[in-house]
Amino acid sequence: MRREFSPFALLALFAALFGALEAISQETSYRGSLGLESRFYDNDGDSQTYDTQLSVKGTLVASAEKGPVTAQLGLYFRDAFIDQDRDFFDLNDTYITYAKEDWSISAGTHIYNWRVLEIFTAMDTLNARNYDNTDEVERIGLPSIAFTREFESSFFQAIYIPNVVAPFFPQRHNRQGLKIPLETPKFVTGDNESSDGSDLFQYIFHYKKSFTDIEFDIYYARKFDTFYPVIAIETPSAPVSDLDDLKIRPYMFPLREVAFALQGNIGESIWKLEGAKIDFDNHNVEFFIPPASVTELTQEDHTRLAAGFERAFYFDNNHTGTLYLEYTHVFDVSEEEAAILGAFTRDAGLGYRHALNDFKRNELTLYVIHDTLSGNETVWSAGHEFFPYSAWKVSTSITIVDAPKPDLSAPLDYIYGLKPIRDSDNILITLSRYF
Repeated sequence: MRREFSPFALLALFAALFGALEAISQETSYRGSLGLESRFYDNDGDSQTYDTQLSVKGTLVASAEKGPVTAQLGLYFRDAFIDQDRDFFDLNDTYITYAKEDWSISAGTHIYNWRVLEIFTAMDTLNARNYDNTDEVERIGLPSIAFTREFESSFFQAIYIPNVVAPFFPQRHNRQGLKIPLETPKFVTGDNESSDGSDLFQYIFHYKKSFTDIEFDIYYARKFDTFYPVIAIETPSAPVSDLDDLKIRPYMFPLREVAFALQGNIGESIWKLEGAKIDFDNHNVEFFIPPASVTELTQEDHTRLAAGFERAFYFDNNHTGTLYLEYTHVFDVSEEEAAILGAFTRDAGLGYRHALNDFKRNELTLYVIHDTLSGNETVWSAGHEFFPYSAWKVSTSITIVDAPKPDLSAPLDYIYGLKPIRDSDNILITLSRYF
């Protein structure tokens, strides 16, 4: 993961502080995991992509507490053996917190996950992500200072963001991505102007309230967007004969966002709703269209809603099941503009999780996501996991992407939506050891 600071220097500094606190702490705790991932693809006939992936991944969460001070170390890494571009390291949820009565202040890197839906989301957009992995969301810790005031059934947060970390994108050899080399992401500061960062004052105001049967969450954010990057082909300085010679770069625009979440119970069912109103700064970036034309792209202001229904089932054999039915829709933009805002903009999702509740904790999952606008893009995913021994877990999943070939006359088809990964059907097997 490229950063302007050394993650190992930050880790060493935090380890020293954590060690000093641990020496005098009243309570310490540790937990983590180490896993071996193996992913297998159908041969796509491209010699520059890898049809297998093998990597080791690990997590560690350690905390120490002394009076009103708590220190936490959250670490996530992936060491890839075949595709070195998949190597990843992040200190997520690594912070020091001082708490007194109903007030607290926390400084470090934080994960802000306030979503309520299982498949789609309209408000889980604050943390940058590692897009290398499509089986589970891998959020990147956001450097921030959070002030929190708790009330009887609610709390308020004011969050200052000194620096935004860019997302981590799959590179040329990776079948999970665009199968093209991507340049280092840039932050848009004006029309056709960008930099590695900016003096933009970034912050979040967050409020959450719990009622008897309803939970309400809302935030306002002013920051660089890392969830809807514009991926643009840069205009070359000289004619090129090979598309691989073009520079393709993700761009992050500044935005103002108001987002909310609601959820409540109806018997054995839970209804959920997420919404967001997003206003991007009116900047443009150049987009080169081979062989010789140039246009401009901007991020379109839009409103996003995602709604869901969740129902639990209990069987006589002690099995339990959970059914998820969700839908997401982006308003105020055309179909072409919506394509720039992500792969899932007008989609329906159906999911089911079945737990056998036996000694090995067997669990089966099935998810289907279908594009209701075009009708020709669908993702199928099925998985099984169990614990053969108390601290060991085996997970297996299969993912099938059904999408048409990109249109030669539509350059965005090669960059956005599910068409770039239409040949990425795969099986993932993970062996994990927890401690």
